[in-house]
Order: sequence, then structure tokens, then C-alpha cells
Amino acid sequence: MAALVVPVLIPLNYIDGRGHQLDADERAAKDHGNAQVTGLDTLAWGNIRPSNAHRYWAHLVMSILTIAWVCALFFYEMRAYIKVRQTHLTSADHRSRPSAATILVDSIPAEKCNDSELRKLFNHFPGGVKNIWINRDFSLLLQMIDRRDTIVQQLEAAETTLIRNAHYAQQSRRNRGKTGDWRQLLRGNSKNTGIHGTSGKDPDTHELQNTDFEKDNSGRVWEEFLSKSDRPMGWRCVAKS
Repeated sequence: MAALVVPVLIPLNYIDGRGHQLDADERAAKDHGNAQVTGLDTLAWGNIRPSNAHRYWAHLVMSILTIAWVCALFFYEMRAYIKVRQTHLTSADHRSRPSAATILVDSIPAEKCNDSELRKLFNHFPGGVKNIWINRDFSLLLQMIDRRDTIVQQLEAAETTLIRNAHYAQQSRRNRGKTGDWRQLLRGNSKNTGIHGTSGKDPDTHELQNTDFEKDNSGRVWEEFLSKSDRPMGWRCVAKS
């Protein structure tokens, strides 16, 4: 298209234009204008004199031809694209995919959001309707999931703090035991040792006492190693009776 427009319009704009004034004063007075056109403006249609206004018809014709050529180019290219697209959509490789036979329909009224009504509405499609999935509002469920994750993180942080505090307490007790507590332990064992190194108390009584101790202190472990600020929100340490 440029091979047709450039050889036609450039000579019309340049020849006998405003930029080729040999006697500038007389021509300017005759044309009632004093503007001088220089540079690349001499190739534009602003260089045409008012006396040569009929040359604008060439610009109109070339504009119509250019627009028609662009529209025809889009038309033929679109036809070629549609053929290629249809060939791809009808191929066996594409038709076997679930995405090729799945459509998304929105803005459905609430009374139509059920399986039977949707099958009546879309059963006219070729091949019918195989499956229907109705999208629900899961905003409340997502809020509950976020709340659950927050509580889990708080529990994990509290458990980590408990383990760390218990570890520090155990280390401190070990350090205190190295300074001479083993002697008291030996003296206590020697007093309560019976025949053949066994305790003088009844085994059943000893086991019962241990069980009662665990019941009485089952809820105090958290209170001993975990401060109230480190506990999860809403957590209560309840001692079993």
C-alpha cells in the first residue's frame, strides 16, 4: 500500500507548494498569508496552497483505499484464523480433554441453582449434560479454616514454650543434683530399703500413691512450666480430681 500512496501524495504536496516560493513577498500577499513551510513539512498536505485545494481529493481517495485495504486484510486473516481454530477444536486430541466440554455459566437465579433445573435448561446442547457442579459460597468456611489455623499456631507456640521451659528446668535440676543431692538420695533409699534391696512398703500401696499423684498434678504441669501469657487464647489448665 505504501508503494501506491507515497509516489502519488508526495509529489502532489511538494510541487508548487508553500515551501517553494521564489518571490516570497508577492506570493504571500497574493495568498494572504506570510507562513513559510520548511523541512519535512514540505512533504505533508499542509504545504498545499489554497489555490491548489483540489489536490485534497487525492488524499481522500488514498485514505479510502487504505482503509478498504486494511479492512480486507483483517477479513481474510480472520478467516484463516477461524479455519485453524476450528481444525484444532475438532481434533481428537483436544476433544478428549475435559476443558473442551466444560463451560462456566454465571449470574444464574437462585431458584435455578439445582441439578434438575440446570439439566432442563442445558440439555439441548449436543451430547447432553454429563455432570453439573454448582459453586457455593464458602466464605464462612474459609473464615473457620483461618480461625482453626490460628488456634493451631497458638497451640504449637504454647507447646514449644512448654517444652523449652521444661528442658531448662530439667537442666537446672540436673545441675543442682551434681552438687551433692545424690547423697540424700542414697540415704533416703537406704532407709526405705527392705529385704534384697526392695522397699519396705506394700507394692500395691506404692502404685496407688503414684496414681493419685498423677491425678492430682495432671493439670499443674502447664502451670509450672507455661506462663499465662504463653498459653493459647481461651486455654484453661483444669486439674483432674
